[in-house]
Amino acid sequence: MEPRSQQSPSAVQWLLLSTGVVAFIAVSGVVGMRLVRDLLPKSRCCAPIHEAKANLKALYTNEWAFLLEKDVFSEDMNPIGFEPELGNRYTYFAAPRGRVLKFEERKTPRSSVGGSRSAAYQIVAADPQVPKFRGTFETFVQTDCPLTPATLPDGTRAGLGVTLPDGGSSQGVFIGAAAANIDDDSTPDCWSIATVERVAADGYRIAPGEPYNELNDVEH
Repeated sequence: MEPRSQQSPSAVQWLLLSTGVVAFIAVSGVVGMRLVRDLLPKSRCCAPIHEAKANLKALYTNEWAFLLEKDVFSEDMNPIGFEPELGNRYTYFAAPRGRVLKFEERKTPRSSVGGSRSAAYQIVAADPQVPKFRGTFETFVQTDCPLTPATLPDGTRAGLGVTLPDGGSSQGVFIGAAAANIDDDSTPDCWSIATVERVAADGYRIAPGEPYNELNDVEH
């Protein structure tokens, strides 16, 4: 018996195959577009958050370096050399109130004025030239941000800035903060960092030097 010759696909079979391939490509494209759409908002939100965490860690590091030299923390950011690069969306606090280092002064690099500003400052304002700028703050009260306090060995509660104990070591505790409105609602995004361990309201133990999200603007 002669072997059966292989039959080539009919026109109908080719049509069905082509239709299936086109449908698969179309569905894959829709799924891919949805995936990109879902990821883009998260990417836009993550960049400012990374800014806050990185700058608060820098503030924490600068405070410890100043302590090693002067044996005390400082609410004045000028001598500790903390000044974020322009483009910051967050306002940074080393105290609840004080002089605000604003954009007009920051346009002149520190390196061109002897590495130091002419006056003390406790707050660094957000850069008004960032895209979709939503304002800055003059005092910490204006942010409406919560803040997790620290407790000193003598029972003293430490808030934003430098808190010294009634007795004992002179170094005390430092807590810094950052706040910004990074989307279109009125809820601020609030972060803090401290030189000692703190315990959040839900029992979470915040390690020294850990940027802690006090209030999340992304999820509101």
